[in-house]
This record gives sequence, C-alpha cells and structure tokens, in this order.
Amino acid sequence: MKPALGDRMWSQEYECDFLGTGDTFINADTLRRMTDNTNSKFSSRYNNRLRVFKEPDQFHNYVIAVDASFGREQDYSAFHVLNMYNGEQAAEFYSNNVSLKSFAKIIHDEATKYNLGHVVVERNGLGLALIEELWDELEYENMWCDDKGEIGLLVTLKNRDTILSVLEEGLRTSKYKINSERTVHELQTFIITETGKMEADEGYHDDLVMSLAIGMYTCNQIFLKSPIAIETLKEDKSTKTVADPIGKSKYSDFSSKAKLKEYMKWVLRE
Repeated sequence: MKPALGDRMWSQEYECDFLGTGDTFINADTLRRMTDNTNSKFSSRYNNRLRVFKEPDQFHNYVIAVDASFGREQDYSAFHVLNMYNGEQAAEFYSNNVSLKSFAKIIHDEATKYNLGHVVVERNGLGLALIEELWDELEYENMWCDDKGEIGLLVTLKNRDTILSVLEEGLRTSKYKINSERTVHELQTFIITETGKMEADEGYHDDLVMSLAIGMYTCNQIFLKSPIAIETLKEDKSTKTVADPIGKSKYSDFSSKAKLKEYMKWVLRE
C-alpha cells in the first residue's frame, strides 16, 4: 500500500506521525530519525524553560541563536546553544511569558557560561530592542555581526529561503544532533503551504525552528570566514582538492622530536 499512498500519507496513517495540513518542510524519514534520537535526560533551569543537555566543554566554541517575542503568552522567545565542534544541540530555551530584560539576562548568563559563545539575534522587530539590551546595557561583547558590520541577522524574504535550506540540509545529513523533543515537535508542524510558503501549521509555532535555522546558518558563516576555510577554498580553486590545514604548517613534519616538542610547547602555552 505504501507506493499507492505515498511516503507522506503512509507516515501519517501507519507510522502515527502527525504531519499537519501541508507537506512538512523536513521529510518524514529525517523527522522519524530525529524523534528516535532525542534525549530525555536533561537538567533544567528557569522553571524548565531552559533545558540543558550538555554542559559547556572548555575546548569547544558555541553559537547561541535567538528569536525574541513580547512574552505575552502568544509567540515564544527561544534560543538554542549549538556546539560548533560537533553540531550538537547543547541547550534550548523556550518560553512565552518572559520579559525582554529577563530574556536578555538569561542569554547573557548562559552565553557567558558557554565560553563567551557567539550570540546571534534575529534583527527583526523586537530583536533590535533585545540587541540593544545585550550590547548596551549588559555589555555582552561577542555579538555576531553581518557583512555590513551590523549586529544580528536580518531575516528577509530574500534570504529566508537560504537560511531554511541550511536548516534542511543540516538535519537531513545529520550534521546537527537535536536533543530536544520540543524542537522536533515544532519541526513536525513546520510545513510548506499550498502557496509554497514555509511556516508553522495553523495553531502551532515556529520560534524554535527559526532560531535553530539562524543558528545553523551562523555556524556556516563563521566557518566560511575562518582561516582554515579560506585556505581550503583557495586550494580547492587551484587544484580541485581539499587543502590540509596542518599541511601548511611549518610543524607538519613531526619526524623530528625537536619540532614536535616545540609544537606541543606552543599548543599548551599558558
């Protein structure tokens, strides 16, 4: 019966997947795999609004991706803490009754805890006020800026599809590990409407989805501007092969114990 029904109807009728009134933006196989791999073990803070799946690793970098709301029990304020080293969702915040000032303070404290992580705020509407609170009042310095040097990420009709395509590709290829059931649930009700628009199904929300997409997009942008990526792209253009970042180092040949000792002294310097 599966060929006759199609993947979507089969998933809804026989796999007990809720797929909403339109086609889900993330395909059913990916959603099923993500559902099977969520993590029910977490610590919570701020009355379970923040769920922590992984405490900060001192050697890893993190992105804190934020979507703000007014905190009037309508839309939700949300942020994800993403580990840039392995793509794992380390923590997730979700609340529709937190004030802007309280939200900013929580972001500041958690980002500081996660090794002064890169904070990226959607620079639309209320996001501007949140950026001002974080930058001017709380003086959090590691705020992500766009190519024009403006703090935050402005999501427009022009770049929204690109940001969401990064989300889809990152989840489909398992580049990112999503631990939270709340996030997966929102992804299950994030659909493509008949007009082709990608949004939350009627009666549902997409704040976790959009903040996750912003986080993945920002991780990509940070990597693409890193020295290793720039060198790799240069090498790829000239030789069509992937550059070895260590191969360019004067310490690439560790046959000499003296070289290795000098290299380790540099790496472990205090």
